[in-house]
Amino acid sequence: MLSDGRGPGPVIRKFKIAVTSDCSLRCRYCFVDKAAGQTVSLRCADAALRMFLEAPGRLKKLEIYGGEPFLRFARVRRVLDMAARRAARLGKTLSVTVATNGVGVRDRDLDYLRAAGARLSVSFSGSGAAHDRFRRFADGAGSYERIVAKLPRMFAALGSDAVGAIFCVHPQGTATLARDFRRLARLGLRRVNLEVVHGFAWSAAARARFVRQLDAVGAYALDEIRRGRPIVFDTFLDFLDPELKRRGACPFYRDLEMFPGGEFSFYPYPFVPRGRGAEVAVGHALEGFAPPYRDCGCDPAPERCSGCRQRYYRLRRVSEGNEPYRERTRFLARLFKRIIAESRTDRVFLDYIRGLRLAAAGGLN
Repeated sequence: MLSDGRGPGPVIRKFKIAVTSDCSLRCRYCFVDKAAGQTVSLRCADAALRMFLEAPGRLKKLEIYGGEPFLRFARVRRVLDMAARRAARLGKTLSVTVATNGVGVRDRDLDYLRAAGARLSVSFSGSGAAHDRFRRFADGAGSYERIVAKLPRMFAALGSDAVGAIFCVHPQGTATLARDFRRLARLGLRRVNLEVVHGFAWSAAARARFVRQLDAVGAYALDEIRRGRPIVFDTFLDFLDPELKRRGACPFYRDLEMFPGGEFSFYPYPFVPRGRGAEVAVGHALEGFAPPYRDCGCDPAPERCSGCRQRYYRLRRVSEGNEPYRERTRFLARLFKRIIAESRTDRVFLDYIRGLRLAAAGGLN
Protein backbone atom coordinates (compact mmCIF):
# COMPACT_ATOMS: atom_id res chain seq x y z
CA MET A 1 0.00 0.00 0.00
CA LEU A 2 1.40 3.37 -0.99
CA SER A 3 -1.28 5.72 0.23
CA ASP A 4 -2.50 6.56 3.72
CA GLY A 5 -6.08 6.62 2.45
CA ARG A 6 -6.27 10.40 2.02
CA GLY A 7 -5.16 10.34 -1.61
CA PRO A 8 -4.30 8.03 -4.48
CA GLY A 9 -0.65 7.66 -3.50
CA PRO A 10 2.41 8.89 -5.36
CA VAL A 11 2.70 8.90 -9.12
CA ILE A 12 5.25 6.33 -10.33
CA ARG A 13 6.56 7.38 -13.73
CA LYS A 14 9.58 5.08 -14.03
CA PHE A 15 10.28 1.68 -12.48
CA LYS A 16 13.37 -0.51 -12.80
CA ILE A 17 13.51 -4.27 -12.37
CA ALA A 18 16.84 -6.03 -11.85
CA VAL A 19 15.90 -9.37 -13.39
CA THR A 20 18.98 -11.27 -12.23
CA SER A 21 22.09 -10.88 -10.12
CA ASP A 22 24.12 -13.01 -12.55
CA CYS A 23 26.50 -11.21 -14.88
CA SER A 24 29.20 -12.12 -17.38
CA LEU A 25 31.39 -9.20 -16.24
CA ARG A 26 32.99 -8.17 -12.96
CA CYS A 27 32.94 -4.39 -13.23
CA ARG A 28 35.06 -2.66 -10.61
CA TYR A 29 32.34 -0.25 -9.52
CA CYS A 30 29.38 -2.65 -9.34
CA PHE A 31 28.37 -4.14 -5.98
CA VAL A 32 25.77 -6.60 -7.28
CA ASP A 33 26.45 -9.97 -5.65
CA LYS A 34 27.21 -12.12 -8.71
CA ALA A 35 27.38 -15.26 -6.54
CA ALA A 36 23.85 -14.80 -5.18
CA GLY A 37 22.34 -16.67 -8.13
CA GLN A 38 19.09 -14.71 -7.96
CA THR A 39 16.53 -14.40 -10.74
CA VAL A 40 13.34 -12.48 -10.12
CA SER A 41 10.32 -14.74 -9.67
CA LEU A 42 7.26 -14.30 -11.86
CA ARG A 43 5.22 -13.86 -8.69
CA CYS A 44 7.37 -10.91 -7.57
CA ALA A 45 7.44 -9.47 -11.07
CA ASP A 46 3.64 -9.67 -11.38
CA ALA A 47 3.10 -8.01 -7.99
CA ALA A 48 5.61 -5.26 -8.78
CA LEU A 49 4.15 -4.57 -12.22
CA ARG A 50 0.67 -4.38 -10.75
CA MET A 51 1.88 -1.82 -8.19
CA PHE A 52 3.73 0.17 -10.85
CA LEU A 53 1.08 0.21 -13.55
CA GLU A 54 -1.90 0.70 -11.26
CA ALA A 55 -0.26 3.68 -9.55
CA PRO A 56 -1.42 7.11 -10.81
CA GLY A 57 0.02 8.35 -14.07
CA ARG A 58 -0.70 7.48 -17.70
CA LEU A 59 2.87 7.48 -19.06
CA LYS A 60 5.00 4.64 -17.70
CA LYS A 61 8.61 3.70 -18.34
CA LEU A 62 9.89 0.25 -17.44
CA GLU A 63 13.64 -0.40 -17.34
CA ILE A 64 15.04 -3.92 -17.21
CA TYR A 65 18.57 -4.51 -15.98
CA GLY A 66 20.60 -6.76 -13.66
CA GLY A 67 23.20 -8.19 -13.38
CA GLU A 68 23.02 -8.94 -17.06
CA PRO A 69 19.43 -9.45 -18.28
CA PHE A 70 20.46 -11.21 -21.50
CA LEU A 71 21.69 -14.12 -19.38
CA ARG A 72 18.04 -14.67 -18.39
CA PHE A 73 16.30 -13.42 -21.49
CA ALA A 74 13.48 -15.96 -21.28
CA ARG A 75 12.55 -14.35 -17.97
CA VAL A 76 12.90 -10.88 -19.49
CA ARG A 77 10.43 -11.86 -22.21
CA ARG A 78 7.92 -13.13 -19.64
CA VAL A 79 8.20 -9.92 -17.63
CA LEU A 80 7.83 -7.68 -20.69
CA ASP A 81 4.87 -9.68 -22.00
CA MET A 82 3.17 -9.39 -18.59
CA ALA A 83 3.82 -5.66 -18.50
CA ALA A 84 2.48 -5.09 -22.03
CA ARG A 85 -0.74 -6.98 -21.32
CA ARG A 86 -1.41 -5.19 -18.05
CA ALA A 87 -0.59 -1.76 -19.49
CA ALA A 88 -3.00 -2.38 -22.38
CA ARG A 89 -5.79 -3.41 -19.99
CA LEU A 90 -5.25 -0.29 -17.88
CA GLY A 91 -4.94 2.07 -20.84
CA LYS A 92 -1.39 3.10 -19.89
CA THR A 93 1.30 4.14 -22.36
CA LEU A 94 4.32 1.94 -21.64
CA SER A 95 7.85 2.41 -22.95
CA VAL A 96 10.53 -0.20 -22.29
CA THR A 97 14.33 -0.06 -22.13
CA VAL A 98 16.63 -3.02 -21.51
CA ALA A 99 20.07 -2.23 -20.09
CA THR A 100 22.96 -4.54 -20.96
CA ASN A 101 26.73 -4.89 -20.82
CA GLY A 102 26.47 -5.76 -24.51
CA VAL A 103 28.64 -8.86 -24.64
CA GLY A 104 25.86 -11.48 -24.61
CA VAL A 105 23.31 -9.86 -26.90
CA ARG A 106 21.93 -12.35 -29.43
CA ASP A 107 20.18 -11.73 -32.75
CA ARG A 108 16.98 -13.53 -31.73
CA ASP A 109 16.77 -11.41 -28.59
CA LEU A 110 17.18 -8.24 -30.64
CA ASP A 111 14.38 -9.46 -32.91
CA TYR A 112 12.10 -9.81 -29.89
CA LEU A 113 12.97 -6.32 -28.64
CA ARG A 114 12.27 -4.85 -32.06
CA ALA A 115 8.86 -6.55 -32.19
CA ALA A 116 8.11 -5.32 -28.66
CA GLY A 117 9.10 -1.75 -29.53
CA ALA A 118 11.75 -1.78 -26.79
CA ARG A 119 14.95 0.22 -26.63
CA LEU A 120 18.44 -0.91 -25.66
CA SER A 121 20.95 0.83 -23.39
CA VAL A 122 24.54 -0.43 -23.47
CA SER A 123 26.90 0.21 -20.55
CA PHE A 124 29.86 1.64 -22.40
CA SER A 125 32.79 3.91 -21.61
CA GLY A 126 33.68 5.09 -25.09
CA SER A 127 37.36 4.30 -25.52
CA GLY A 128 39.02 0.93 -25.09
CA ALA A 129 41.39 2.15 -22.39
CA ALA A 130 38.64 3.69 -20.25
CA HIS A 131 36.18 0.86 -20.76
CA ASP A 132 38.54 -2.02 -20.07
CA ARG A 133 39.90 -0.29 -16.99
CA PHE A 134 36.60 -0.89 -15.20
CA ARG A 135 34.46 -3.28 -17.22
CA ARG A 136 36.21 -6.66 -17.29
CA PHE A 137 35.50 -10.36 -17.39
CA ALA A 138 36.24 -12.51 -14.34
CA ASP A 139 39.65 -13.43 -15.78
CA GLY A 140 40.61 -9.76 -16.03
CA ALA A 141 40.18 -9.45 -19.80
CA GLY A 142 38.47 -6.31 -21.09
CA SER A 143 35.08 -6.34 -22.79
CA TYR A 144 35.48 -3.35 -25.13
CA GLU A 145 36.20 -5.18 -28.39
CA ARG A 146 33.32 -7.62 -27.85
CA ILE A 147 30.86 -4.74 -27.54
CA VAL A 148 32.23 -2.75 -30.47
CA ALA A 149 31.88 -5.84 -32.67
CA LYS A 150 28.19 -6.17 -31.76
CA LEU A 151 27.15 -2.54 -32.13
CA PRO A 152 26.43 -2.79 -35.90
CA ARG A 153 24.05 -5.71 -35.26
CA MET A 154 22.26 -3.75 -32.56
CA PHE A 155 21.86 -0.73 -34.85
CA ALA A 156 20.66 -2.91 -37.74
CA ALA A 157 18.07 -4.72 -35.63
CA LEU A 158 16.66 -1.80 -33.64
CA GLY A 159 17.70 1.36 -35.45
CA SER A 160 20.33 3.78 -34.19
CA ASP A 161 17.76 5.92 -32.33
CA ALA A 162 16.72 2.93 -30.22
CA VAL A 163 20.25 2.02 -29.09
CA GLY A 164 21.83 4.25 -26.47
CA ALA A 165 24.71 4.26 -24.04
CA ILE A 166 24.90 4.28 -20.27
CA PHE A 167 28.04 6.37 -19.91
CA CYS A 168 28.98 5.98 -16.26
CA VAL A 169 31.89 8.05 -14.94
CA HIS A 170 34.11 6.73 -12.15
CA PRO A 171 36.15 9.28 -10.15
CA GLN A 172 39.32 7.64 -11.51
CA GLY A 173 38.09 8.11 -15.07
CA THR A 174 37.41 11.84 -15.03
CA ALA A 175 40.63 12.92 -16.77
CA THR A 176 39.64 11.39 -20.12
CA LEU A 177 35.88 11.91 -19.92
CA ALA A 178 35.55 14.26 -22.93
CA ARG A 179 37.80 12.15 -25.17
CA ASP A 180 35.94 8.98 -24.22
CA PHE A 181 32.61 10.67 -24.87
CA ARG A 182 33.65 11.75 -28.36
CA ARG A 183 34.72 8.20 -29.17
CA LEU A 184 31.39 6.86 -27.94
CA ALA A 185 29.47 9.26 -30.20
CA ARG A 186 31.65 8.46 -33.23
CA LEU A 187 30.80 4.79 -32.81
CA GLY A 188 27.13 5.70 -33.29
CA LEU A 189 25.92 5.82 -29.69
CA ARG A 190 24.32 9.24 -29.77
CA ARG A 191 21.59 8.78 -27.15
CA VAL A 192 23.41 8.96 -23.84
CA ASN A 193 22.49 8.47 -20.20
CA LEU A 194 25.32 10.30 -18.45
CA GLU A 195 25.74 8.89 -14.93
CA VAL A 196 28.29 9.01 -12.13
CA VAL A 197 29.47 6.17 -9.90
CA HIS A 198 28.19 6.21 -6.32
CA GLY A 199 29.74 4.30 -3.44
CA PHE A 200 33.28 5.63 -3.97
CA ALA A 201 34.91 8.72 -2.57
CA TRP A 202 35.07 11.65 -4.99
CA SER A 203 38.06 13.81 -4.09
CA ALA A 204 38.02 17.57 -4.66
CA ALA A 205 40.51 17.08 -7.51
CA ALA A 206 38.33 14.44 -9.20
CA ARG A 207 35.29 16.68 -8.94
CA ALA A 208 37.21 19.63 -10.41
CA ARG A 209 38.39 17.48 -13.34
CA PHE A 210 34.84 16.24 -13.80
CA VAL A 211 33.49 19.79 -14.12
CA ARG A 212 36.19 20.81 -16.62
CA GLN A 213 35.62 17.73 -18.74
CA LEU A 214 31.85 18.26 -18.73
CA ASP A 215 32.40 21.70 -20.26
CA ALA A 216 34.34 20.06 -23.10
CA VAL A 217 31.55 17.51 -23.56
CA GLY A 218 29.02 20.34 -23.81
CA ALA A 219 31.05 22.18 -26.44
CA TYR A 220 31.33 19.01 -28.50
CA ALA A 221 27.60 18.24 -28.22
CA LEU A 222 26.67 21.77 -29.38
CA ASP A 223 29.02 21.50 -32.35
CA GLU A 224 27.55 18.14 -33.32
CA ILE A 225 24.02 19.54 -33.26
CA ARG A 226 25.12 22.39 -35.54
CA ARG A 227 26.59 19.83 -37.95
CA GLY A 228 23.32 17.89 -38.09
CA ARG A 229 24.67 15.01 -36.00
CA PRO A 230 22.63 15.44 -32.82
CA ILE A 231 23.49 13.88 -29.48
CA VAL A 232 20.60 13.42 -27.04
CA PHE A 233 21.10 13.20 -23.30
CA ASP A 234 18.34 11.22 -21.60
CA THR A 235 18.08 13.88 -18.91
CA PHE A 236 16.92 16.40 -21.54
CA LEU A 237 13.67 14.45 -21.77
CA ASP A 238 13.28 14.75 -18.01
CA PHE A 239 13.57 18.53 -18.34
CA LEU A 240 10.54 18.44 -20.65
CA ASP A 241 8.45 16.50 -18.13
CA PRO A 242 6.10 18.94 -16.35
CA GLU A 243 5.26 16.39 -13.67
CA LEU A 244 8.92 16.06 -12.71
CA LYS A 245 9.01 19.74 -11.80
CA ARG A 246 6.22 19.10 -9.32
CA ARG A 247 7.43 15.76 -8.03
CA GLY A 248 11.20 15.96 -8.37
CA ALA A 249 11.64 15.56 -4.62
CA CYS A 250 9.64 12.32 -4.59
CA PRO A 251 11.83 9.22 -5.10
CA PHE A 252 8.78 7.18 -6.08
CA TYR A 253 8.36 9.19 -9.28
CA ARG A 254 11.50 8.06 -11.12
CA ASP A 255 13.93 6.36 -8.70
CA LEU A 256 12.05 3.22 -7.63
CA GLU A 257 13.58 -0.15 -8.47
CA MET A 258 13.40 -3.81 -7.47
CA PHE A 259 16.21 -6.24 -6.60
CA PRO A 260 16.07 -9.76 -8.09
CA GLY A 261 14.87 -11.04 -4.71
CA GLY A 262 11.84 -8.75 -4.78
CA GLU A 263 13.16 -6.02 -2.46
CA PHE A 264 12.32 -2.45 -3.39
CA SER A 265 14.90 0.32 -3.19
CA PHE A 266 15.57 3.73 -4.65
CA TYR A 267 18.41 4.45 -7.10
CA PRO A 268 21.39 3.68 -7.00
CA TYR A 269 21.02 -0.04 -6.15
CA PRO A 270 23.96 -1.35 -8.28
CA PHE A 271 26.44 0.84 -6.39
CA VAL A 272 25.44 -0.23 -2.88
CA PRO A 273 27.12 -3.29 -1.30
CA ARG A 274 24.60 -6.11 -1.26
CA GLY A 275 25.45 -6.97 2.35
CA ARG A 276 23.78 -3.72 3.34
CA GLY A 277 20.54 -4.61 1.61
CA ALA A 278 18.50 -4.21 4.79
CA GLU A 279 19.64 -0.61 4.96
CA VAL A 280 18.74 0.34 1.40
CA ALA A 281 15.54 -1.71 1.03
CA VAL A 282 12.25 0.20 1.37
CA GLY A 283 9.89 -2.75 0.98
CA HIS A 284 9.20 -5.98 -0.90
CA ALA A 285 7.04 -6.82 -3.90
CA LEU A 286 5.05 -9.41 -1.93
CA GLU A 287 4.80 -7.44 1.31
CA GLY A 288 4.43 -3.83 0.25
CA PHE A 289 6.41 -0.87 1.48
CA ALA A 290 7.84 -0.48 4.95
CA PRO A 291 7.20 2.60 7.14
CA PRO A 292 7.48 5.47 6.44
CA TYR A 293 7.24 4.70 2.72
CA ARG A 294 4.09 2.62 3.15
CA ASP A 295 2.11 5.61 4.35
CA CYS A 296 3.38 8.06 1.75
CA GLY A 297 0.92 10.89 1.35
CA CYS A 298 2.88 13.21 -0.93
CA ASP A 299 0.38 13.00 -3.78
CA PRO A 300 -1.41 15.14 -4.70
CA ALA A 301 -0.17 17.58 -2.05
CA PRO A 302 3.65 17.90 -2.01
CA GLU A 303 3.50 19.74 1.31
CA ARG A 304 2.50 16.42 2.89
CA CYS A 305 5.77 14.78 1.81
CA SER A 306 7.13 12.61 4.62
CA GLY A 307 10.75 13.34 3.73
CA CYS A 308 11.55 9.97 2.11
CA ARG A 309 14.19 11.38 -0.20
CA GLN A 310 16.07 13.38 2.42
CA ARG A 311 16.12 10.41 4.77
CA TYR A 312 17.15 7.85 2.16
CA TYR A 313 19.94 9.73 0.46
CA ARG A 314 21.80 10.32 3.69
CA LEU A 315 22.57 6.58 3.92
CA ARG A 316 26.25 5.69 3.70
CA ARG A 317 27.38 4.59 0.23
CA VAL A 318 24.17 5.92 -1.29
CA SER A 319 25.27 9.47 -0.47
CA GLU A 320 28.81 9.02 -1.86
CA GLY A 321 28.58 10.46 -5.35
CA ASN A 322 25.61 12.73 -4.69
CA GLU A 323 27.52 15.96 -5.27
CA PRO A 324 29.06 14.90 -8.64
CA TYR A 325 25.58 13.68 -9.62
CA ARG A 326 24.14 17.10 -8.80
CA GLU A 327 26.97 18.76 -10.74
CA ARG A 328 26.16 16.52 -13.71
CA THR A 329 22.52 17.61 -13.55
CA ARG A 330 23.44 21.28 -13.27
CA PHE A 331 25.72 20.93 -16.30
CA LEU A 332 22.97 19.29 -18.36
CA ALA A 333 20.51 21.99 -17.30
CA ARG A 334 22.92 24.70 -18.46
CA LEU A 335 23.51 22.90 -21.74
CA PHE A 336 19.80 22.47 -22.31
CA LYS A 337 19.17 26.18 -21.68
CA ARG A 338 21.90 27.00 -24.21
CA ILE A 339 20.22 24.78 -26.79
CA ILE A 340 16.86 26.45 -26.09
CA ALA A 341 18.48 29.86 -26.58
CA GLU A 342 20.09 28.74 -29.86
CA SER A 343 16.74 27.38 -31.07
CA ARG A 344 15.28 30.91 -31.09
CA THR A 345 17.50 31.92 -33.99
CA ASP A 346 18.79 28.65 -35.50
CA ARG A 347 16.48 26.24 -37.32
CA VAL A 348 18.75 23.27 -36.67
CA PHE A 349 18.46 23.74 -32.93
CA LEU A 350 14.73 24.36 -33.22
CA ASP A 351 14.27 21.03 -35.02
CA TYR A 352 16.34 19.38 -32.30
CA ILE A 353 14.03 20.71 -29.57
CA ARG A 354 10.96 19.71 -31.54
CA GLY A 355 12.29 16.17 -31.79
CA LEU A 356 12.84 16.07 -28.03
CA ARG A 357 9.31 17.28 -27.38
CA LEU A 358 7.87 14.59 -29.62
CA ALA A 359 9.86 11.93 -27.78
CA ALA A 360 8.76 13.24 -24.39
CA ALA A 361 5.11 13.41 -25.47
CA GLY A 362 5.33 9.79 -26.60
CA GLY A 363 6.46 8.67 -23.16
CA LEU A 364 10.11 7.96 -23.97
CA ASN A 365 11.56 10.03 -21.10
